[in-house]
Amino acid sequence: MRTIKLMPKAKVENNNKNSSTPSRKFLDFIYEVSNPNNIRNLVGVFLFLILFITMPLIIIATISDYGWDLKVQASCPQGAAPSDEIKPVVLVEKPIEGSYIAGNKLSVKVKATDNVCIRKVLLFIDGKEVKTFNKPPFTYSWNLRGVAAGTHVISVRAVDAADNISASSVSIFRSAMGLVEP
Repeated sequence: MRTIKLMPKAKVENNNKNSSTPSRKFLDFIYEVSNPNNIRNLVGVFLFLILFITMPLIIIATISDYGWDLKVQASCPQGAAPSDEIKPVVLVEKPIEGSYIAGNKLSVKVKATDNVCIRKVLLFIDGKEVKTFNKPPFTYSWNLRGVAAGTHVISVRAVDAADNISASSVSIFRSAMGLVEP
């Protein structure tokens, strides 16, 4: 049986650090990266870049979750209404249809959009107007103290610059004290 001995390649040292060959630059880069202090610096730079990339996305997602609009909607023009035949779109985002509620407060969140602008949003609870919004965010904190147990209707109407109107509503159930949904 024959055995083959592998001999290590002769180490060639290049003392000319100013050499500008691509292979020399690559070897210098590898050496720099393998240095523990430089690895720490590279990790720090990497984390810093990730922070600058992800933080704006997290902030935007948070703003969207709370219903704040990043676009500033121009106020509707006073006087003559534009020739807008498209009705706005409005809906009650929170609470959802058929929700069972308990406690002393309920946050009502409304979303309204239009191709031009929303002039106002009207909020009704059980047929009674409780709030008129002239600009976003369209949120209302409903104090439930003294509100009877049973079914309640939350309705909203959106009016655009041309006085086009859309409406939407949800029914919710207010449970008696100490009771939860069936």
